[in-house]
Amino acid sequence: MFWSGLNSVVAVGKASVGVAVCVSLCVLILASGTAAQMQSPQWRPISPAELQMAKPLVEPDADAEALIWEVRIDDSSDAIITDAYVRIKIFTERGREKFSKFEVAYLQNASKIEGLHARVIQPDGKITEITAADIFERDIVKASGYKQRAKSFAAPNLVPGAIIEYQFREVKEDILDSSLALDLQLEIPVQTLSYYYKPYKTTDIQFKLYNIDGLKFQPAAGGFFELTQKNVPAFREEPEMPPDKAVRPFVSLQVNWIGVIDLGNFPYISRDKKKIGDARKENEYWPNFAALQKWNISLYRRNKNDFKKLTTEVIGDAATDEEKVRRIYEFCRTKVNNTSYGYELTQKELKKYNAGEWRRIEPGSFSKRTPFGSVHDIRLLFGTMLSAAGIEPWQVFTSRRDEIFFKPEMNDAQFLSSAGIGVMIDGTLKVLDPGQKFQPFGMLSWPREGSVALFTNGEDFGWRQLPISSYEQNRIKRHGRFRLLDDGTLIGEVTIELTGQPALTYRLDHYKDAVPQLEKDLIDSIRARITNAELAHISVENINDIYAPLVQKFSIKVPQYAQRTGTRMIFQPGVFEFGTTPAFSSPRRKYDIFFRYPWSETDDIEIEIPKGFSPDNAESPGEVTASGGISRDKITMSFSPSRSTLVYHRNFFFGGNDAVLFPQASYEGVKTLWDRIHRADTAGFVVRNNN
Repeated sequence: MFWSGLNSVVAVGKASVGVAVCVSLCVLILASGTAAQMQSPQWRPISPAELQMAKPLVEPDADAEALIWEVRIDDSSDAIITDAYVRIKIFTERGREKFSKFEVAYLQNASKIEGLHARVIQPDGKITEITAADIFERDIVKASGYKQRAKSFAAPNLVPGAIIEYQFREVKEDILDSSLALDLQLEIPVQTLSYYYKPYKTTDIQFKLYNIDGLKFQPAAGGFFELTQKNVPAFREEPEMPPDKAVRPFVSLQVNWIGVIDLGNFPYISRDKKKIGDARKENEYWPNFAALQKWNISLYRRNKNDFKKLTTEVIGDAATDEEKVRRIYEFCRTKVNNTSYGYELTQKELKKYNAGEWRRIEPGSFSKRTPFGSVHDIRLLFGTMLSAAGIEPWQVFTSRRDEIFFKPEMNDAQFLSSAGIGVMIDGTLKVLDPGQKFQPFGMLSWPREGSVALFTNGEDFGWRQLPISSYEQNRIKRHGRFRLLDDGTLIGEVTIELTGQPALTYRLDHYKDAVPQLEKDLIDSIRARITNAELAHISVENINDIYAPLVQKFSIKVPQYAQRTGTRMIFQPGVFEFGTTPAFSSPRRKYDIFFRYPWSETDDIEIEIPKGFSPDNAESPGEVTASGGISRDKITMSFSPSRSTLVYHRNFFFGGNDAVLFPQASYEGVKTLWDRIHRADTAGFVVRNNN
């Protein structure tokens, strides 16, 4: 039994059959918003009071305020059509700068934007239309095989007192998703925030509120339901706060018309089947979801005989199950061109893709060419080869801790997505996904770590809290050899090594970047702290060697790093913390405190000071600790007179015992700890000229 030996399973059940569940549809509303779009824009009248408005209504110190923010979602046909209309009033120069550029994002292969219209209305009523020639389209990200696109434009002649409004229509025809999550608080204050929803073939509407109570959808004209709020303050982020959906108010719309048909590649959510009623009942929702996965599990078993010969060759002389799984994992990760991670299709491959053959990785293709596939295709190959090796694959679904803190009792599958394939190896559970190109064997990216995971083979299912990597695994090592000149200039050579989550995060952020971009990003990150830093001889090593530390090397020059005062020179020996600011500056806090993962930092620094100088009663900052083994920051210093060199060593960690989430009530203590750490890390060192 898969669950034998798992002590922290929350629940185990038997999956029922024949029922699908709701999964998510992402309606992308950025700072610019989504907006309603017809081929010809239908602008609403602007009142003299709106033109003459000199101060915001919702928040007295706001730089801009949305007068209207309206989104209409028509889910009544075979396409989901989203129309929205946004009107924003500008009050200050900061507001003008913030809203001078707009970007409307969408998933290229999942939806389309039909037109985009915008205009600027000056305080005197003069109108400037933004034409189609002023609107640009570009790629902004590639993830999970989809290109995310954005239509963007600049607002001309925008001044305090002006109004900008825009509208567009988003059409989603391939309806794989049937839940909608709508924010009830935006990054800008809103006088009237309205959502209209027209459900599919029903006069009823199901919804669930998160992080807010007391709101309801009311019947409106044309078969729509309306939820409107007045005078909604802006949602304001705080440093190190929980993920968005853990704190921001939103409403989840649920559809109860769902069925499953087999399209040959994957189960397709179809809403022209029978009505199954409320799929959110206690003790039915997750068994239904688990049953839906039986089709995916069957794919692994269905093709395993075709991959038997290839799997045997890949396994080779591996003696243990772990070594077998590891060899299959590395084969799948490295022997398929991953279209989700930057591989561009050739014309021949593109033709095959368009013919619908792109998901078929044939066992014999590896001897003829390098096949290609997305994250999902490689995951399917991995599960099939595991089955061929006699190792049972399980589907694993988790939430992402950068989006929400999920609990099973939410009964809402829109918050879950595939985290890979689960296998039991010598009584130890491993969640593996070779489709994530830069993810080492046995490791998950930090948003998946620590989440509650659902495991299922389509029949049995259960929940388990996934472990979180330790601060020893997530290490940043920084080495610096510096020389301080008479005029206070610091010059030296730096090496930085990243392992664990810091390395994985860097690789995911930069795998598409060429060398010049890597160099620019490194320079920008240093200059964000040390504005006058000059970098040269930059290199970034081991981006593709995921089992080696990621290494950054560069030489640096910082004029006026040390300050001269008479015969004394004052400088900060903790070079790598120079220019940092306290982690928490506000005396008050609204939300809990959340750190992404435990981590540690080791700084090994030598600074040669000018000849004739010696320490002037300098003391080590000592050690800062937190109770319960949560954190420690220990700094030691020594001076070598023969080499005129200060030796500085810093050992820091945070997140001991997996402590990464702290309640808002503990903010004062957390802030005090980080203030003490910052003071120790940025303490000055004084040397005196003895000549």
